[in-house]
Amino acid sequence: MGAPPLGIEGAAVALLATRGSTFAVGLWLLRRREMVRLEGPHGSRRLARVMVTVVSVARPVLRIGLPTAVTGMVFSFIYVALTRTTTRFGTPALAALGLGHRIESWLYMIGVGFGAAAAAVVGQNLGARQVDRAARAGWITVGFAMIPAGVMAVASLAIPETLAHFFTDDPTVVAETAMYLRINAIAQLLLPAEIVLEGALGGAGDTVPPMITSTALTALRIPLAAWWATLWGPMGIWWAIAVTSAGRGLAMMYLWRSGRWKRQTV
Repeated sequence: MGAPPLGIEGAAVALLATRGSTFAVGLWLLRRREMVRLEGPHGSRRLARVMVTVVSVARPVLRIGLPTAVTGMVFSFIYVALTRTTTRFGTPALAALGLGHRIESWLYMIGVGFGAAAAAVVGQNLGARQVDRAARAGWITVGFAMIPAGVMAVASLAIPETLAHFFTDDPTVVAETAMYLRINAIAQLLLPAEIVLEGALGGAGDTVPPMITSTALTALRIPLAAWWATLWGPMGIWWAIAVTSAGRGLAMMYLWRSGRWKRQTV
């Protein structure tokens, strides 16, 4: 299109451009909906009021948002450690780990979308003191999210090689990725429960138990992967991922069913 080739720097430029434009659109929407108004003769007064409001809401925002942020950060660090364990088995295993996560990422993003919806609906119902309806909303949202998860699980069991071929033609990498997908197929059914109910718990203001549970189970991947890899090779790492992923989904279902979140206040 006439632009000079930038190589790897082009990826950074593209990332900055997309996120910067998203930020600009967000500010425009806030201003259009009069959620942010600092202009005019009394702009300094408005700014002062906004700052007071920010300080007053900072504590509940951090109490709810910080545990979720910590969970994401820990997952990133553990993924790096898991990658290091996988490198012992060469490029095919390392490529399979990356491709497996990439193939599953679309299901993860669907779960994030349903999780955001669950958080909003649960929060609204709790605000209206409709606790039972909030509880049902969480389970119903999980049910909707499990529809694409079921499709993904069937595809991972039936045609994993076809999914891998979308990204590579290397037969060794395709075979390793297919093994990863088959082992993780059942765990994919529980992925919506984990993500959606974590969002629902966030909507209820109960984010610390999910953080502790998810972080502990994710951290368990490191010793399990190291142990099982010595027994079964890369397949042991895939099983460590599958077991802990399924465990996180079951744990979120338990936390939601326990009803502890019903006693939280935001």
